[in-house]
Amino acid sequence: MPYLLEPVRLNEALLGGDPPSVEAGPLLLRPWRPEDALQLVEAFRDALIQRWHLRRFDSTGESEVWMKERLARWRDRAGGGWAITPADEDA
Repeated sequence: MPYLLEPVRLNEALLGGDPPSVEAGPLLLRPWRPEDALQLVEAFRDALIQRWHLRRFDSTGESEVWMKERLARWRDRAGGGWAITPADEDA
C-alpha cells in the first residue's frame, strides 16, 4: 500500500533541542506555543479526544503544564508532540 506522504525522519542533530516545525503536505507540525493553551482546553473537552487521551484540562494552566511536558519529553528523547495547523496559516 503506498503512503500518501513521505515519512519524516529527523536528523540526529535536531534531537535534544527544541522541536522543529515540519511541513507535511498541506499541514504544518509545529511546536506548541503558550497561545495554544485555550485551544487545548477546548479541544480536550471533546469526548473523542478524551477517549484516546483519558484526560481533560480544567484550566489553561493545566494545558500549559502539558505543553511544557511535551517539550521536556522531546529534549529527553522520550517522545514528541506538535500542534497541527494548515501549512499556509499561522494558526
